[in-house]
Amino acid sequence: MSKIQITIPESYADVSVKQYKRMMSELKDVEEETEIAMRAVAALCDLDRKVLNYAPVDEIAKCIKAITWLIQEPDITKCNIPLQKTFVLNGVEYGFIPNWTKLTVGEFADIESYTSNTYDNLEKIMAVLYRPVTQKKADESYSIEAYEPHHTKQEAMLNCKMDVVIGAMVFFYHIGREFVKDMPHYFKNQKNKKVTRSTQNGVGMVSYIRSLMGI
Repeated sequence: MSKIQITIPESYADVSVKQYKRMMSELKDVEEETEIAMRAVAALCDLDRKVLNYAPVDEIAKCIKAITWLIQEPDITKCNIPLQKTFVLNGVEYGFIPNWTKLTVGEFADIESYTSNTYDNLEKIMAVLYRPVTQKKADESYSIEAYEPHHTKQEAMLNCKMDVVIGAMVFFYHIGREFVKDMPHYFKNQKNKKVTRSTQNGVGMVSYIRSLMGI
């Protein structure tokens, strides 16, 4: 067999959503530590697990030691990875939702639904939080495409790097967690009010997010 070339990721910036999801899937119901590490290496290096049976023991040992930090799901409550407001993927510049006071019910509903199983839905979450930039200004502000969910947009995010994902998850955690807790109170106050199109588009969310973000 030809020589196996293994490149171990050094940070989340070296791991794509697709690779990370494959790793998490491969590790389900596996308890033996060496096998966990071998499957993780295969997933992160885009290799067939069986190929690693032919790799030198000392090299695999080095790989296992090098990826220990990556095998566990990141604790977003403690992560210090910063939010990337924009990034380029496959030649397209994507921007994080620039104005949370204009968050629509549809956007938040999908985020809330997808985050019920975050790591299975990473690409779907990212397709909500990041969309192609349509306009940029001298002050570095920007506009993004309106939210129109589609499987091709979600699939594109499988190539997004995990440092972008985690930075976004940390940001969403800090504002989304509080908003989710406040949702029952908001809808209780709204139950006797007429639901208009403006309400459906997120007017009820604006006052909460505005106070939450201090704007």
